[in-house]
Amino acid sequence: MIYKRRKILMLIPELGYGGAEKSFLRLSHLLSTYHDIKIVVFQRHYAKGNYAQSEYNLTIPITILDDKRSIGRFHRWKNRWKKLRSLKKDSDVTISFLTGANILNASVFTKSKTVVSMRGSRHFDPSFSLFTRLIYELIIDPFTFMLSDRIISVSDGLTNELRRYVSKRIKQKIQTIEVFVNAKELISLSGTQIEKEIEALKGKPLVVGAGRLSPEKGFQYLIPIFAKVRDHNSNAKLMLIGDGPQYQDLIKLCEQLNLSYTNDETKYQESSVIFLGYRKNPLRYFHVAKVFVLSSLTEGFPNGIIEALASGVLVVSTDCPWGPRSVLCKVPKDIKTPYPTTIPSKVDYGVLMPRIDDEKFKNLWVKKLTTILLNEKDNKKNIFLGNQRVHELDSSVIGKKWLNLVEELGKREYYE
Repeated sequence: MIYKRRKILMLIPELGYGGAEKSFLRLSHLLSTYHDIKIVVFQRHYAKGNYAQSEYNLTIPITILDDKRSIGRFHRWKNRWKKLRSLKKDSDVTISFLTGANILNASVFTKSKTVVSMRGSRHFDPSFSLFTRLIYELIIDPFTFMLSDRIISVSDGLTNELRRYVSKRIKQKIQTIEVFVNAKELISLSGTQIEKEIEALKGKPLVVGAGRLSPEKGFQYLIPIFAKVRDHNSNAKLMLIGDGPQYQDLIKLCEQLNLSYTNDETKYQESSVIFLGYRKNPLRYFHVAKVFVLSSLTEGFPNGIIEALASGVLVVSTDCPWGPRSVLCKVPKDIKTPYPTTIPSKVDYGVLMPRIDDEKFKNLWVKKLTTILLNEKDNKKNIFLGNQRVHELDSSVIGKKWLNLVEELGKREYYE
């Protein structure tokens, strides 16, 4: 299909190494093949330098909204609004990722069509108090959606959630477009050479997890479960890839559980828990493990699972709202019921587990991981199924949905 070349703004608060940021950059690069793209950020650096940063080599122009002259929150947002308004006047479509960017995008009124992308659950976000959740569900999100031309959700489960508290007119503007990847590149990256100290762990009873070290990722629940696994298998190891605000808390947790830990490559062999910190392309490390565990309390459409599938490792994931089920099942069932799984359940591309933050399921987790570490061998079936699923999420498949969306909104602009 031939697409009319349009001017598109891509808006996000910051560029970093999170899943939303990865998806944002993939979409920006895809759209830049067919359209004129500008990336707009609030600020350049991720997380204000508090932990590992990742700068991307971008050929797409970047505009930074914040400047040092902005003092105070009100003035920052006022300047952001004015600068974005100027940019939107010269664009056809503006696509935003993450809450702050979505609110700003929707509040700036120009001829540019407004698209906001919702990446994860509000209702089940463990970092939200009841009051905060109600403010978002009943006020902020409906207001943002009302002012937007299209709301993009990353899974059907999340789409159902977003439609709960909005009018019929707004419901019609919400649609699902899954996260996409470059399948060939991702599978190729999984075979990239890694440090010999980590490669030496292959064949050992190793569990790997990856993601930002923050409460919603559930590592604070995985580590105590792993401690119980070691009661059955004293050689078991846990390797966590990522950095974040919870790092020191997880270190203290290891100390309380008498688990030896390290971030020193010379001590990988002797330690029970290995903190690798931030690593570019973490999936290249997954193949050394017996199992990849996603312990999150909520996920939109988890990049970690997709990367684990590309590496050919067995995936065990919480069946949390709403993403894991959407990735690991060919045809996701029960996408309206949160936490539907109460026993370990083998599905098309991995294993879904009950919620990890509920004490009554702890022994099921311990038993399942213990069994896998004792019995899991290099499995060609995991590699085949993983590659199959990754190809189903390739940009050539999912990317067309974004291109068609831009074309549809562009035509609407023309006829209006």
